[in-house]
Amino acid sequence: MSEFNWYMEPWNPAVHPANLPKFDNVKLTAVAACPTFGIMRYEHHKVYASGKRAMALEAGLAAHEAFAAVRLGDLYFNGPEFYGADNIGDFIISNAAVKRANQLFGAERCVSWMDQLKKGEDIERSIMLGALDIFETSGFYDDPDDKRRTIANIEETIIAYCTKYPIGKTMCVVAVDALARPFIGVEIPIDMYLRVEARGFIREYHFVGRCDGVMYSSPKRNKINVEDDKTASRLNDAWHESWKINHQPTGYCAAVSTLLAADVRTGNIRGASIPLPKSYDYGGVVEVPFTRNDLQFEEWIEYVMHIMSIVENYGPRPLTAPRYTHSCNRYFRPCHYIPFCDSPVMEREAMYNEMDNEIWDPITGAHYEEEDHEA
Repeated sequence: MSEFNWYMEPWNPAVHPANLPKFDNVKLTAVAACPTFGIMRYEHHKVYASGKRAMALEAGLAAHEAFAAVRLGDLYFNGPEFYGADNIGDFIISNAAVKRANQLFGAERCVSWMDQLKKGEDIERSIMLGALDIFETSGFYDDPDDKRRTIANIEETIIAYCTKYPIGKTMCVVAVDALARPFIGVEIPIDMYLRVEARGFIREYHFVGRCDGVMYSSPKRNKINVEDDKTASRLNDAWHESWKINHQPTGYCAAVSTLLAADVRTGNIRGASIPLPKSYDYGGVVEVPFTRNDLQFEEWIEYVMHIMSIVENYGPRPLTAPRYTHSCNRYFRPCHYIPFCDSPVMEREAMYNEMDNEIWDPITGAHYEEEDHEA
């Protein structure tokens, strides 16, 4: 018998308490790596002003926009044939692609994208030109201190992604969600209420995030997959294996199941290397399928409650949160909170107050200075 009784539904600010503990996968992962780091960065939004660009973040966001354009281009060209008609109820399939592109990229970039879709000699080339145009209009520019995440390298990765993407063989879901809202399965916001009854107590949470793709796995439309794009410098065997049990796609499966009133348990992680290796047929652009079972959903719930209990305990007193020192050199660079953690307790409060505030928005993937976000 299950140890948990959990329930999820789309977030409704008119119904659900505004002050519920909020989490996304980035926050959970950060707190699990080190409570001080995770709580300082993603609960209190504290950062040191470095003046340096976050190149991994910028490159990843720009590439993700291009990958979204690939899915939308596929929907625009192949959606009517995949669905057997150019409409689903009140939805016009080709219009749905343009509508979502407008929402994601803005009107001006959407017009430019559509212009590129008309220039290719075939559908595959047109989709590629559209994706490259979305990258070129993203605002990303080279940094002389970063020779890996360059415009040229990212463009090569996008071309390779387009080449390997199963155009016309899978398709983003076009439907109506649980709240009767239009659902176009590209860059889906995850904004959910989660209630857990376990071991005699009740916990309520606000679960947020963003799912890159919600796809039908074949023209039979009898199976829905969750897809997540990942950019990395190397896609080795350890990277592949990690997705077998990773909690992020488990949470997305639970959320998409709720949004579409469907049983979603499978998906793909689409990895793209920046820069590409010399032969991108090996480890440059990969697809890693995954499947989730009831036990893994329960383990995700247990993980959420465990990490959020740390946040609940130390969120009000971040200066004394535990330090997991095995993470001080995570990702081969020193954690930028080391000067804070290495200072006497009586000095940390002043250091805390002198830090800048930068808010991470897990639904858009953007970072905001606190005053800009509130405006």
